[in-house]
Amino acid sequence: MSEKPPVPKSKSQEEAPAEGASYVVKGETYVTTPEQEEYAKFYAEQHPEIEPVQEMSEECAEKISELETLFANFEQTHDLAALHAIEKLTVEEVKAHVERQAARADLPAIVSLVNYVEKMKNLGIVTEEAWEKLYEQYCVVQRAVGTLNGDFLVHDRP
Repeated sequence: MSEKPPVPKSKSQEEAPAEGASYVVKGETYVTTPEQEEYAKFYAEQHPEIEPVQEMSEECAEKISELETLFANFEQTHDLAALHAIEKLTVEEVKAHVERQAARADLPAIVSLVNYVEKMKNLGIVTEEAWEKLYEQYCVVQRAVGTLNGDFLVHDRP
């Protein structure tokens, strides 16, 4: 057995200074030092928290509507099942596949709007539920097109 018996703490280790904020990590209580407190204050001054705006702007609502339209158009234009079935081709064959390249050409506009909506979600403008619905649709589209991973086309990444 290589386990070491617990070592009792010395009196100096048990006494924590009365200053600073205390916090617990894995059962151990710690107190911040004056230097840590000063750094935290400086950091807070340099990085003020952004107050979340709860009301969705007209621009944001338009972009979400545009994204939903792009998803609908993508699914109407491209056969998702056929795209998902593209497998066991060489990299050159995948890159030359007409249906996949057409679908892949439609992705940048979708990705751009997904990134915008995610930013709005992080700011508190778009609800988590609305984001999850849109992200789920994005994953369906992205997985259908697939991603080149070395010599393989994979359909399991969002």
